[in-house]
Amino acid sequence: MKEPKVVFIIGKGRSGSTLIDNALGGIDGVLSLGEAWVWGSRRHTEDHECGCGRKVGECPLWSEVLQAAGRSETSTGTVVRSRDDVFRWQQETTGWKRVPRLLRAAGRERIDWEALDELAEFAGDFYRAAARVTGAGVLVDSSKWPANPGPLGLIPGIRPYVVHLVRDPKAVAFSWQRSKRWSPSGEPMPKQRPLFSSLSWIARNLLAERVRSRLGASGVTLRYEDFVSNPDTVLRKLADFVGLKEARLPLRGERTLLLGPNHTLMGNPSRFTTGPVEIRPDDEWRDGLSRRDHVLITAATRPLLGRYGYA
Repeated sequence: MKEPKVVFIIGKGRSGSTLIDNALGGIDGVLSLGEAWVWGSRRHTEDHECGCGRKVGECPLWSEVLQAAGRSETSTGTVVRSRDDVFRWQQETTGWKRVPRLLRAAGRERIDWEALDELAEFAGDFYRAAARVTGAGVLVDSSKWPANPGPLGLIPGIRPYVVHLVRDPKAVAFSWQRSKRWSPSGEPMPKQRPLFSSLSWIARNLLAERVRSRLGASGVTLRYEDFVSNPDTVLRKLADFVGLKEARLPLRGERTLLLGPNHTLMGNPSRFTTGPVEIRPDDEWRDGLSRRDHVLITAATRPLLGRYGYA
């Protein structure tokens, strides 16, 4: 089996990654994973809902994939990985404090880091199992955190592609103030204050730029507003980006996405939406943000506004 191509969408949350993930998943041969990296979190168990509506533990696809990824055959025998193992490895390798060490590892500096090695091996088995079970040649992971082994090119047996997704920081901050749930019956998603969201937007995008640049031609930057303005053109470019030049896009006309059922593990609750979805600008933040928050966010994010065309 060929190495699966894995598209990692990185950047700040609430930037439209779920919609783009599901749009790509509507192309034949592409599987939307949603925020697959969050699976190892103890907060999200097999009782969490898959995008298909079943509990993850009851979904035939994920039952098979997670069982395969949890058992690895090596020269010395079978290695069994539990959910607690994956959680522990994630805790030991993720977070801002560990970014410098991860970047050194991505620079091929020799680093003795058992948790990273174990996590990368598990992730490789996970992505390959998902590709094998579904027959998909391209997987899309919209976990967004830039300093994961995948976007950094540290996972063996896959071909990484990075999409650095950017959205106007005022729209992002407004979205972080809204009440949402992980799933129709799930717990509420966290909220962020405008200043925190703005500073996080700056930090995430600067880190995403550095990670994307490491992959050269296998990395692109995409503004969410450009996707909304011209979804047909942007989807075609993304399909070409991963080698699907002749792919049929899941569009009716120029602005209506045809979304089928998916198997996203985590993500924005919009991942449960199916059927025709009209893509239109989401400008509610223009009137919804207070004048004070508008000024605060603009001032806090000014260093990067011009770089992304939001001056």
